Amino acid sequence: MIESLFTGLLTGGIYARVAVAYSIIYTTTRVVNFALGEIVMIAAMVTYTCFSIWAIPFLPALIIGCAAAVLVNLIIRT
Repeated sequence: MIESLFTGLLTGGIYARVAVAYSIIYTTTRVVNFALGEIVMIAAMVTYTCFSIWAIPFLPALIIGCAAAVLVNLIIRT
């Protein structure tokens, strides 16, 4: 029961952050960025790969995943 509660809260938190990102992008540019889902998925997969396959601790893996998302976003925009 507790594990399901935490899983639901974490999933809801991810959805909320993506929704806030859509809102901020649309409010500032008046354009819907459909690539945002791809960027979030790249960050999640890089973090998962670093954490589970390469056995990097979670916080550095999360930082690497965010850095990969930033790098992909910069490449897409130029």
